[in-house]
Amino acid sequence: MFASSASAQISYVDTSLNGSQKFVLRWKGKPYFMTNIQVRLDKLRYWWGWNAAMRDSIIAQAASDGFNTVSLPIHWYEVEPTKNNFNWAVLDEYLGLAKKYGIRVELLWFGANSGGRVQYLGDPNGTSVHLRTPDYVFYAPSPTSQATTSDYNIVNWTYGNWTLDLTDPALLAREKYVLGQVMAHIASWNTANGDPRTVVGVQLGNEVSGPFTSAQIASYYSELGSAVKTSAYSVWTRMNSLPGDLNNRINANEALRPNTNIDFVGVDIYGYSTSNVQTVMPWTGLNFRMIMEAGAEQTNAALMPLAALSGDTAFDYYDMISQDGHSLYNPTPSGVGATGFTPGNAQRVADIRTLNSVLRRAKYDLALNKKQVANTGLYVHNYRGDSTATTTGVAGVTYTPNTTTSQAVSVVHSPTEILLINIKGGTFNYPASLGVTSASNGYYDDNGTWVSWGNVAFTSTQITPPVGSVVRIVH
Repeated sequence: MFASSASAQISYVDTSLNGSQKFVLRWKGKPYFMTNIQVRLDKLRYWWGWNAAMRDSIIAQAASDGFNTVSLPIHWYEVEPTKNNFNWAVLDEYLGLAKKYGIRVELLWFGANSGGRVQYLGDPNGTSVHLRTPDYVFYAPSPTSQATTSDYNIVNWTYGNWTLDLTDPALLAREKYVLGQVMAHIASWNTANGDPRTVVGVQLGNEVSGPFTSAQIASYYSELGSAVKTSAYSVWTRMNSLPGDLNNRINANEALRPNTNIDFVGVDIYGYSTSNVQTVMPWTGLNFRMIMEAGAEQTNAALMPLAALSGDTAFDYYDMISQDGHSLYNPTPSGVGATGFTPGNAQRVADIRTLNSVLRRAKYDLALNKKQVANTGLYVHNYRGDSTATTTGVAGVTYTPNTTTSQAVSVVHSPTEILLINIKGGTFNYPASLGVTSASNGYYDDNGTWVSWGNVAFTSTQITPPVGSVVRIVH
């Protein structure tokens, strides 16, 4: 967090390690552990023609599946269709849907070079609404046209790769102004809607690439991020990158600290194993660790969030449903003309729902505690989801999975309390010397008070919690 003249700090990245073992996202001052999925409402709107009721239904489904946050793209053209003519209808709809269903939004700002270039909102080979930028920023009469015009410098005219110049100060000044207007509107919307603080973060750009160095990219987006940090609605900012760019992007941003307005840089990965997910993010400076996109269509998708947690890394899915082939849900009927959706794989969806439920019940402990150090922290058992072998976690607690895909977490909550998170079934053992006196299923509320849903049978050395439970043992 560099720029700090904002009147309201809604969220931020806490790197102080004061009261936590790792860097922490905070919202309303409290630790924020995300169960997050990207929802491409833009593609559903422009590629498939989904109406408002259908867009409502997919956000409702995300909330029902236990996601507490959705990542939603908003495009430059959607908020400024013509120069200085701002239109908030699309943004207001998205914020309203999130508020309606009690979830929060990471806003994905798709500005000058979203996806590394100027792209279309819809299918460029079919019915396309418009480019993602207003005409004054970049105009192309057709996808194959070279007769493009722009108020700003263009460094690449190739079909499909129209790239604006990130070293153009005029472009930066204009995009910063427009994003500032977006943040001012979010602040006004928030006040008018009872201060729900629905937007928790902003992604600056999307997989930004092109003929620019990492230092040039970090410089541009750090300055763009000041529009967020100096607004009346200051939230954490992040930038996603592809694996090959990751280290250079992180290092370039770290070189700007403490004067950067990009809080952290993360990675988008597809087709990765659980072992890759655990280790993909490097430990660098003050960079919060996050996997910002990972394919929800993978057979191991329900295993990946805990594999990431075992590497002290936050995790976001891509996506609920779209034409990209990485979706948790499939359209019915398929593609254009879809009027509904069904799970791409019913068991995977059920497993993710169970996982989200238990993660949200142990949210503060998972946000604050780091992979086990001595008899503190947390430990993810069977993080790869490929073994029935017994593993040892915190305070001598062991876990034996019922099946190869059964994962679990043991967490030291306090000197006399341990949380046992049981996803798909298994048995925990612990030393008799712990002196366990009680065990109950439940959760810690926002005030740190344990809310019990009922006692769980245990012995002096063993407990087999219910599937999908968060159990507190007192010892």
